[in-house]
Amino acid sequence: MPELPEVESFARAVGREYAGKRLRGVVFHRADLRFPFDRPELDNIFASGTTFLTPQRVAKQIVLRTDRGMAAVSLGMSGAFLPSDYPRKRLHEHVTILFE
Repeated sequence: MPELPEVESFARAVGREYAGKRLRGVVFHRADLRFPFDRPELDNIFASGTTFLTPQRVAKQIVLRTDRGMAAVSLGMSGAFLPSDYPRKRLHEHVTILFE
């Protein structure tokens, strides 16, 4: 799991690249993540047309905020956020946030 400075760097990089952009939605690649989540709530938070706001680090998690709410995410063991146009889904890729 990445340490605090690495998580802070991730949050800042994601903010520089995506803050202010509109979302097209969210895709879940598995239903059995480490902690249960409210799928309808996350579908609403990351709904099409929603504006992505600046993320922030809270402890070792990144809080992703939109104009409809927020969700805390963990970088897990891989410690990676990848562009959605990455050529293939990777082994530990659990969620894809789609941007316009």
